[in-house]
Amino acid sequence: DHLSWRFLARSLAKQQRYTEAIAANNKAIELLPYHVDYIFEKIGTLIAAKKYPEALSELKKLEVRQYRRSDRPFDLINMRYQLHTQQNTNDEFLAFLASYEVQATGYTSELKGDALFRLQRIQLALESYLEARKLGGGTPELEDKIKTTERALGSKE
Repeated sequence: DHLSWRFLARSLAKQQRYTEAIAANNKAIELLPYHVDYIFEKIGTLIAAKKYPEALSELKKLEVRQYRRSDRPFDLINMRYQLHTQQNTNDEFLAFLASYEVQATGYTSELKGDALFRLQRIQLALESYLEARKLGGGTPELEDKIKTTERALGSKE
């Protein structure tokens, strides 16, 4: 039963038994190969286990499939963001955002600002945060990020 394997994988991942969790994820996916939520859960487990190349490989498979869900349009972006944040590969995340066909939203502009801020591109980060404010749909922390970035920009001058 694919659901049993899915829930077993979740339980094992919560216990940080990642090798076993990934095996259970694989079994659930084997039983129901096109259930994208199972694939995302596996990717999340791979990221938690610090198996970044494998996580990126799985993400790229979904990208090739041109995965888009109208009710959850940011799934791939969120997973890419988690992966690149963990690896401190913010330039790669920015390149992904530039190549990914998604309409600019407050949320995506905020994530772009986060990556730019971590890269110490403070002025560009502020511009992205202000764009996020204008577009709407950012996180509740957006205003704090704007203030922090403005302070950081002021201290650089």
